[in-house]
Amino acid sequence: MALSFTPLPWLLFARRRQPIAAHAVFSLHLYTFLLVLLSAATAILAADVWLGGAGFDSRLWDNAMAIALLLACAVYLDLALVKVYGARGWLCAVQGLLLAIGVAGIVLGYRFALFVVALYTTA
Repeated sequence: MALSFTPLPWLLFARRRQPIAAHAVFSLHLYTFLLVLLSAATAILAADVWLGGAGFDSRLWDNAMAIALLLACAVYLDLALVKVYGARGWLCAVQGLLLAIGVAGIVLGYRFALFVVALYTTA
């Protein structure tokens, strides 16, 4: 997933003339952060099950976690864009939002691809 994200910052920051490796490292760092976020969300839902809640079966928890993870990703991207690319102002916020939408699309596409592969290889 990280390598499929690399073209997005490369396109958004093409004027900066940074090598593609810089964008790849940025992507790997972002996806490391996302894995930590997803692990924390899984632990929270597992704790909910342990305490007697619905956990993974709760639509409310699922939607709340998805929104919280997307917002956390957007905040992280805004902070990271300032550090890595020197982005500032409203343009930084727009670029962060575009990258967060790109992350959401890639994650959903990856999950769908795993579904298709599992569907057609286990019969």
